[in-house]
Amino acid sequence: MTGAPLVEPAQARFVLTMSEPTADSLGTVKTATASDPHTACLVVQRVEKLGPDGEVTLTLTGPGVDGQCDLGVTGLSPEFFATRAELCANFPAGIDVLLVTDAGEVAALPRTTVVEGARR
Repeated sequence: MTGAPLVEPAQARFVLTMSEPTADSLGTVKTATASDPHTACLVVQRVEKLGPDGEVTLTLTGPGVDGQCDLGVTGLSPEFFATRAELCANFPAGIDVLLVTDAGEVAALPRTTVVEGARR
């Protein structure tokens, strides 16, 4: 629909994933560089549910978060968020993640957001 070419994850600007990627496959997406942070990948990740009673609870801090807040996520493991943290460790390089439910709920995790305590 978009006319975007299909490319390997290391070259993609946008990645849509319907199930949890492995740490190895998520680790291959483009994280950009300090001089070209705008070329980082946006990962659109399907999740089952967002809300306070999620299977995994994330504590979020950083720009755009008033102090800190908790976000519940069902459909991803704590390992997904550990891999994301590794990919975002060298800001401004990193990846941006949109968590999207089938019902259309969306939670944005830009690379500036620190995710702590991903726990079940």
